[in-house]
Amino acid sequence: MGLLHRFAQAPKPLWLRRILRWAVLAILPKTIPFHGYHLVVNREDHVMGSALLRGRYEPYGTRLFVESLSPGMKVIDCGANIGIYTCLASGAVGREGKVYSFEPEPRNFACLTETIRCNQLANVQAGQLALSDCDGEAALFLSDMNMGDHRLGQPDEKRSSVHVLTRRLDTYWDGQIQEIDVLKIDVQGAEGLVLKGMRETLLKSKRLKIFMEFWPFGLIRCGTDPRDMLNELVKMGFTVQLIDQEQEKLRALASFSELLVSSDEETSFDLYLER
Repeated sequence: MGLLHRFAQAPKPLWLRRILRWAVLAILPKTIPFHGYHLVVNREDHVMGSALLRGRYEPYGTRLFVESLSPGMKVIDCGANIGIYTCLASGAVGREGKVYSFEPEPRNFACLTETIRCNQLANVQAGQLALSDCDGEAALFLSDMNMGDHRLGQPDEKRSSVHVLTRRLDTYWDGQIQEIDVLKIDVQGAEGLVLKGMRETLLKSKRLKIFMEFWPFGLIRCGTDPRDMLNELVKMGFTVQLIDQEQEKLRALASFSELLVSSDEETSFDLYLER
């Protein structure tokens, strides 16, 4: 997590939150161009909008993601937010491909569907739900500063919440397990729940590539043991590499220890997995 994200996470007095909200509303346009697409942004998002305006939204990670795609692929965007990775995937897989884009939070989902509409992404299917390990409902705890930091795991600070639908990916297609090619998953610690709910899909998808945030603190809050999750993926045949955003390269891991040395709230990693 960067300095901007850490600032957004820190508790702030009401007067400062109001000033920040006013400042963002004053400078942030409704849509922001990104790699040839127009992203419809939530103008109250102090983190996503500013990163996009500066043109520094995960430049290496997004490039690596696009390079992993080819026409005709089937892609899952889990934790789609306003549709950054959805847009990139839609263009790369083309008319013969398909993108399934999932976002549970109502305001983000409204931006996502408008982004899909205004970019005419005919190969995208959007679902307003949280992929998880069960079919039902759950409380989603909302951040008022960073619309990418809504969480299923209850945070320490007091937050408002909304109830959202949850669904296992293994049951999403009416129980008919589909083979997928690329999975992007960034769900603030609920990654373990998502993977548990798509076990049969993982086993069927023999050439699957996964782009995943690995946040030990958030995983633990959602009831997932971080080491057990990684070991289970290795047992399924995945190799795990670190996406080094600063050095712009993939880095092999001698062991998982460097990912697990700290479980504080600020430490997270971007991982790339493939069979």
